[in-house]
Amino acid sequence: MASPDAQIQGDDPVIFLVDGEKNSEVLRAKAVARAINERTELRTVVVRNFLDTANSGASYRLLRCLQESVKYGGAGWLSDVLVTLAVPDSATSIGQVCALMKMFAEEGPELRYSLAGWFAPYVTVDRWKTVDAYAGLVYDDSIRFQLVLDYLVALDDGQQKQVIDNLAHKVGSTQVDRLNQTIAELKVEASPSVSVRQVRLAANAAETDNNARHELLDLVDARSSKVSLQALHHIQKAAYSGHEWLSPEMLNRFSDHRYTSSRVGALKALIIMVRNQGKSDSPAVRMWLSTANMRLINNTITLAERLALLELSHAYIRNGIGKSTDTLAEIIFFVKDTVSAISTTEVRYGRALLALVKTGAMHPDREFGELITGHGLTALEKIDTSFVKDGRSFMQEMLVKMLDYEYLRLDALLNRAQNWTAANLTVLVDVVISRDAARENSLLLDEILTWDIDASVHQAVWKHRLQDSQK
Repeated sequence: MASPDAQIQGDDPVIFLVDGEKNSEVLRAKAVARAINERTELRTVVVRNFLDTANSGASYRLLRCLQESVKYGGAGWLSDVLVTLAVPDSATSIGQVCALMKMFAEEGPELRYSLAGWFAPYVTVDRWKTVDAYAGLVYDDSIRFQLVLDYLVALDDGQQKQVIDNLAHKVGSTQVDRLNQTIAELKVEASPSVSVRQVRLAANAAETDNNARHELLDLVDARSSKVSLQALHHIQKAAYSGHEWLSPEMLNRFSDHRYTSSRVGALKALIIMVRNQGKSDSPAVRMWLSTANMRLINNTITLAERLALLELSHAYIRNGIGKSTDTLAEIIFFVKDTVSAISTTEVRYGRALLALVKTGAMHPDREFGELITGHGLTALEKIDTSFVKDGRSFMQEMLVKMLDYEYLRLDALLNRAQNWTAANLTVLVDVVISRDAARENSLLLDEILTWDIDASVHQAVWKHRLQDSQK
């Protein structure tokens, strides 16, 4: 049977995506997502079919594909295409667009506001989920946020509660009071969101009141996840602002918290303190990593937590500041497990891992550098950087640092590379040209041309050589 990539090359990607057995729809969604992220000519037809189809089954599979595309870095191009198209006035189309809009909630404001301008004409109280989706795009824009509050007035009680509950963990401090005022005016029975006020008061008083500090930390343990997330939001703000009352050790109580959201939220605050305040000497870093490594035995580390721990490790070793042998050992243990857990179809932490290895190669502890670069090379046997946002540039920077700091030679690098994906090997070609004095005429490129690998890699070599001959 031909590979998914081969089938997409020859057939309509929409037919490939929507026709077929249910048990293979995830694989097909990922395959088409990868194809449309790489090939501009496929994008409009997939997006247009997503918007226009009246078939709910086909619409769901197209939605799944576009959601995968966003996960793997396609948010920018997808936004650019969407704003050029119209949404048919049908319940299926509007409902699926609302679901897709939620995928953009973590993107930057410029992209979200562009989508909000395109989506605004479709927002109506007759379809309350459009209000919810629009709110997820504009929660940090003061003018558009007021429009969301105005829409709330026309919704029924249950719809108001749903939109407000979804907003409660997104809005920034400047919108909290406006949200609470709207709740009071509407008399919505949304007690978790109303408790945002209690969190806000504790956060405001924490600068000078020790009891308020403990109350804010205790609110992380609230039964309502929304209250807990708001408390964590204000703790992260305190960390970012450099408030002296907040120390890394105060967050240790959350390192083995029963809820992932609490662990990750506290980790983000710790990362801010290590990165922005130079608190790499804190024993809290080792404690968090050690606790996480113990939990790896029971396989209780989530994707979000693994990503945050990679970021914590990166913050610790940046500029060679973190030097504790014990903490570096915990980082190596964690990185080794992370590499072993990589799936070629699940590399959302690939970028963070490549960045960590690149920085590790520059660390003054040579034993640490040798271990972490070794794990980085192993990771390249599993990660396809075409699935990773900015993956190819991150990979190239990582390899260059390994060579700069003499953890391996170019010829040794080639010995490790024969099982890499085509995307990774194309990066290798660029690295060889940039590092070998012979550049496009490098004998190492001649060796690559003898390998039984994807033709695109050979084409990349010959393209460089042709360009050089024309200079």
